[in-house]
Amino acid sequence: MDYASTIYKNGDILTMEDRLPNVQAIAVREGRIIALGTENEIARWKGPKTRIVDLQGNTLMPGFYDSHSHFSVVGGAALNSVQLACPPIGSIKSISDVMTSLKNHLDTHPDTKMVIGWGYDDTLIKEKRHLNRHDLDKVSKSIPIFVSHISGHVGYANSKMLEIANIDRTTADPIGGKIFKDAQTGEPTGHLDEQAVYLLPTGGIFSLSGEGEECIQALEKASEIYASNGVTTANDGGVKNIETIKAYYAAHKQGRLKVRVTICPFSEILEESNFINQKDDYVTLQGIKIVQDGSIQAYTAYMSEPYYTAYQGNRDWVAYPACSQEALDQKVMDIYRSGQQAVCHCNGDRTLDMYLDALTRAQKKYPRVDDRPIVIHAQTARYDQLVRMKALHATPSFFSLHTYYWGNRHMDRFLGPTRGANLDPAGWAQQLGIPFSTHCDSPITPQTPLLSIWAAANRISYEGRHIGNHQCVDVLTALKSYTINAAYQYYEDDIKGSIAKGKLADFVVLDQNPLRIAPSEIKNINVIATIVNDGTIFNSGQITETESPQPTTV
Repeated sequence: MDYASTIYKNGDILTMEDRLPNVQAIAVREGRIIALGTENEIARWKGPKTRIVDLQGNTLMPGFYDSHSHFSVVGGAALNSVQLACPPIGSIKSISDVMTSLKNHLDTHPDTKMVIGWGYDDTLIKEKRHLNRHDLDKVSKSIPIFVSHISGHVGYANSKMLEIANIDRTTADPIGGKIFKDAQTGEPTGHLDEQAVYLLPTGGIFSLSGEGEECIQALEKASEIYASNGVTTANDGGVKNIETIKAYYAAHKQGRLKVRVTICPFSEILEESNFINQKDDYVTLQGIKIVQDGSIQAYTAYMSEPYYTAYQGNRDWVAYPACSQEALDQKVMDIYRSGQQAVCHCNGDRTLDMYLDALTRAQKKYPRVDDRPIVIHAQTARYDQLVRMKALHATPSFFSLHTYYWGNRHMDRFLGPTRGANLDPAGWAQQLGIPFSTHCDSPITPQTPLLSIWAAANRISYEGRHIGNHQCVDVLTALKSYTINAAYQYYEDDIKGSIAKGKLADFVVLDQNPLRIAPSEIKNINVIATIVNDGTIFNSGQITETESPQPTTV
């Protein structure tokens, strides 16, 4: 008999499988689950060399599956950027704090050739305004400086950075972007929206992933961050160049990529990529990414009705799409023609209308049985749009943490009480039977799956305000949104997302069972260990490894 290499037992084991939601023990061999059931049933798989993992009453469940983030950028930001976020994410409270942080970075990195700041929020900072080049010139006029807004869709450049990018009073706005200019002088202020950010040599936040060895270091760092939060499959939702994809394969080959990653290349590199649909144990390319609008909190998400409060004095402001309907139709058509999966960023409801129209045309011309198009964010999706999504077999990946980090501002500033209460409408999706995932969109917010799950079940802002209780979902559904539903979206539900025979032995161990505590307490659960391919990649210190056949305790 081929015995198990590992048996996990003596804890709460949540499978995310409806037919067998709980088991007492799991047997694993060569990184795959070979059996699950009662401890007595699994005991027969124990051999002389089987490692026994004693969960000691803790909870084991499928490892978290991140449905949308920017994995390589997370690592690069941790290594190479200056943190400029306001509470509760960071500690910046004023523009003076921003200047101090940037100057301190220059003082401690005297050889730096460029400074990149991350996470500025004009709506939380004391001055309640955007940065400009004059602010950043006070830090340095000789070293280029770029600061990204917390949304990732707005940026600020000092005069040196604008000079290097050849942005001046004569530079026209790019399609889908805006260069803000002084009303009197016509000179650029340093404030750039959307596609205008990509005129800079930094290329927005995506430059933080680096190239070559620098990128591999970023992937290694991101692995640590995600593993410590129970993520076993991460997502890089928008890779702009082939070199980054090559770095992923190199990192895995060198043993420096600890978690599995699903990569969604941007549509712009669809034709040049020879890697599409290639898979190994850790790196999967699945889904072609399109970004069709911006961010609600940056006033760049394309809406069908004006924002709740005026934007720069304009009470009719609805923002704008990244490209025309015709151009979007062509992008989606190209994806379907190539047999790939469409993954589109849609924050505003008008943008979602455009994407659903494009899907309708593409599906008619290139019909497919199982195309699984994804809507990333879908934050202002209307009920009628969700009905239409179901008919098009599209599924949303909601950014539910917006109810926590920006909930109050959505209700009072961006969307108003009606649209704000229906932000990230998971409740409607559940009613309609649409499988949905949730995500953290890291580095926009930290990679904290348990907080995202808590947000989907509770919808309470960090100030304590309830943001549309009717859109809350039950805890099990929230857990599935970061496990099996996310795996389904990327065609990996046959090997990931739940605990079942034949699936990968990718688990997270928690110190509490989220199904046995009050939903309000889920965000206080701690990750004890993260396991990929039956190997521990994160250990909080509460797990003790001993050589087999002695027990391993968790």
